[in-house]
Amino acid sequence: MERADEKIESRKKTVGNGITEKKFVLAPMATLTHEGLRSLIGKFGGCSEYFAEMIHAPSFLAGGQFEKWYIKPGPELSRIVWQITCGEKGPLAELAGFLDNYGGLGIDINMGCCAPLILKQGAGAAWMTKDISHTLSMVEGVREKVRNLRLSVKLRLGETEDYGKLLGFCRSLVSAGVELITLHPRTIQEKFKHLARRKYVEALARDLQIPVYGNGDVRDAQDAAGFSEVCSGVMIGRKAVQCPWIFKSIRKLFAGNNSPEGENNGAGGNTELVNIRETGLDFLRILLTSQPEEFYLTRAKRFFFYFCDNLSFAHYIKMKIQNARSLDQIESLWKEYFTKVPEDETKIF
Repeated sequence: MERADEKIESRKKTVGNGITEKKFVLAPMATLTHEGLRSLIGKFGGCSEYFAEMIHAPSFLAGGQFEKWYIKPGPELSRIVWQITCGEKGPLAELAGFLDNYGGLGIDINMGCCAPLILKQGAGAAWMTKDISHTLSMVEGVREKVRNLRLSVKLRLGETEDYGKLLGFCRSLVSAGVELITLHPRTIQEKFKHLARRKYVEALARDLQIPVYGNGDVRDAQDAAGFSEVCSGVMIGRKAVQCPWIFKSIRKLFAGNNSPEGENNGAGGNTELVNIRETGLDFLRILLTSQPEEFYLTRAKRFFFYFCDNLSFAHYIKMKIQNARSLDQIESLWKEYFTKVPEDETKIF
């Protein structure tokens, strides 16, 4: 039987920078990339990989009331990447071991989240600021537990825009057993204040011997396709919430039968219509089985905060939904909008 470490080396060779097919994947986003959104994207044909929202290791291991919902595997377990977070190495390794046996495509260590609460816990991007020996000890501990799935890390540029330091950090991660790195090319302090610096994704992809995914500010299918010529994959976040069909748009673009997204060039058969009204209602229906009742309202509001940007009067309906007090009220507001603005019901992509 092939030893686990031999499997890892074999996988590195087969999915390295020499791959011919770029992957387009769903980014991990708290309260957004749960089974509900993933299943909605699946209705449009899905994507290469679905990164799940981050799982807090101590809460999961303690058997928290809602933790089981974070590992719901839809729409396809074999494409799920579980993202884990914690400021201590012990719980991260233990959770990684559980998920490695549970199944999926991969396990991703969150080193990119810069939310104040996460940083205060020593988790997320805080791992990039700790003594390197401490961070590598954590990664090695997780690596020991992950023998079946791919091990990856999602990170940012770091505290400053210093490529040499970033490259050295990433090479250390590779030496500790990381098989794929996703770079969100902003510093820890920037959040979304500045445009993502994609040149660092390209540089990292050229300088590392493992696959590198790029993440940040994807505007549409054409932008995603042209993100980088050398990176192995493109991770799409907020745009995939606004346009759950974006991965289908990308596939059509590569097939050579699509005009720029949202533009009708008059060529019959080159464009498709998506029913915005029904897609929103589909999400609400999926939510009922993919999330606990206690999460219905917050998850619906988060989804429609982005999805409403497809509409002519986005701010109006967005604020109405954000002030809603129940899922039924959100559904009523959504339906009412299209009685007033029926021309918004469908959109070309």
